[in-house]
Amino acid sequence: MYLNENDNLKNSLVLVYTKNGKGYVHDNIASAVACIQQLGAANNFKVDTSDNPAVFTEANLKKYTLLIFASTNNDVFDTDEQRVAFRRYIEAGGGFVGVHSVTGTERRWKWFKMMIGETFSWHAKFQK
Repeated sequence: MYLNENDNLKNSLVLVYTKNGKGYVHDNIASAVACIQQLGAANNFKVDTSDNPAVFTEANLKKYTLLIFASTNNDVFDTDEQRVAFRRYIEAGGGFVGVHSVTGTERRWKWFKMMIGETFSWHAKFQK
């Protein structure tokens, strides 16, 4: 799904997913969720939020026009069934937006890496 200037999410339902696997968790997640909720209110679309991978079933994902992974990182699915449900949603034309550290999500899943375009390895050492 690609949105252009003539598309909108009016009267749609969007899922903002915020799960982080073991490791670093960005501190911008709450602000990102609040911003997306404000955008929803201003543009007449509803926003569900979750950090629970159990929401990734084929039946449940059908109700969403768009999935937003807001600074997800590391492994965010518990089962292969959840991965399959997500993949089928995308392959059926479901919308997806990845915010910030999404390229560090599901690093070992080749299909996810292909969908995103690359995988984040790690930050370089900070310079002084």
